[in-house]
Amino acid sequence: VVGSAVYAFRWLGDATRFVRRQRALLAERPVWLFSSGPVGTEEVDAQGRDVRMDPRELAGFRETIHPRDHHVFFGAYDPSASPVGFIERFTRLMPATRDLLPAGDFRDWAEIEGWAGTIADALEPVAAGDR
Repeated sequence: VVGSAVYAFRWLGDATRFVRRQRALLAERPVWLFSSGPVGTEEVDAQGRDVRMDPRELAGFRETIHPRDHHVFFGAYDPSASPVGFIERFTRLMPATRDLLPAGDFRDWAEIEGWAGTIADALEPVAAGDR
């Protein structure tokens, strides 16, 4: 299972580089991907678009590592925490955009646990000596 926070519809650079460096290994194994990004509680934006859009990198990941699933979860935003990534650092410098994101923890732990359960159900048990 590999995941990343998403900013401006992109995974963080470290996570993207990890998947790209390990693509041969990941392509040989069952892989699930997740993204944590949208904040708030609305599933569609003011234009009626789904806020849980796939990050830009996902199409390439599907071609190279063939993940079994990708899921987008709502995330958390704490404006008092250190910014993560260029976009968040840049946004916090601009007074007009500083308060655009709602602060809070919007993760749905029941949804996350349910998704993790589907992964556990899909995996076959392997005896320790059979590796």
